[in-house]
Amino acid sequence: MMHRAAFLATLSLLLASTLAQAQQEPDTDAFNGKWNVRIDAGSGHARTATLTLVNWAGTWVATSLPNGPRSKVCIGRKLPVTVQVSQAATLEFTAWGAQIATACPDLNMVLRPVSEKVLEGSLSTGETVTLTRRPR
Repeated sequence: MMHRAAFLATLSLLLASTLAQAQQEPDTDAFNGKWNVRIDAGSGHARTATLTLVNWAGTWVATSLPNGPRSKVCIGRKLPVTVQVSQAATLEFTAWGAQIATACPDLNMVLRPVSEKVLEGSLSTGETVTLTRRPR
């Protein structure tokens, strides 16, 4: 009987803890809108794109890429975007390039707000990413 009471007490604490954590970080739509994107690979050749987010989805359009076969296939194409996390401290999303053309990579990003108009983070490849909110 004593073991059962301890088990139930532990289970209650775990459930309460899980609920408290879920309530601490509510989803936000604060990142909805249009963004200019800069991806820095460290080689001095930055890539640029535009990102439009609306309700945890959106589009990614590459506006400049390093010369090569991918640039002709991927530049200017609208890649679908899916947001995985949109919380006050973190934005995580994927731009699905391979859905448009096999030469266009999927881009996974994790970003954090630096200010109201700037987010910084990285791609899953380690490249640095900066998003700057476009004027409305």
